[in-house]
Amino acid sequence: MRQHLVFVAISLLLGWPARALAQEYSVLAVDAQNGKPLKGIPIVLRYACTFTGSGATAREHCKFIHRRTGNDGIAHFAEAGSLTDIDDIFPVSVGYREVCCDISKPVIPGVGKITLQRRSLRERLSWILHGD
Repeated sequence: MRQHLVFVAISLLLGWPARALAQEYSVLAVDAQNGKPLKGIPIVLRYACTFTGSGATAREHCKFIHRRTGNDGIAHFAEAGSLTDIDDIFPVSVGYREVCCDISKPVIPGVGKITLQRRSLRERLSWILHGD
């Protein structure tokens, strides 16, 4: 709750409309080594997952919203309050891997923080060629 109040106060100072904040969820991406915000990190919000079939033929179907972090390291999901069953929020980056803080059940309105660590060149190539 305290984080939300701080976020609302900062948002109002920046001139963001209060009604847009009411249902928003934001994700802050920071570097694990220096704590600085990371610009341009792709963040994915997964929601409304359904399952069909059973056993070996079971299939999962989900909806996704993709956003990138801005100069401030924050990705905004303004529509989060109107979405059903948010399942997970995660980064999808070749250059960075998540080292802290899974956001599987966000509290809306609110802000989540994901700490990322830079991948080595070898890890990036492996991730590109073989997947994560």
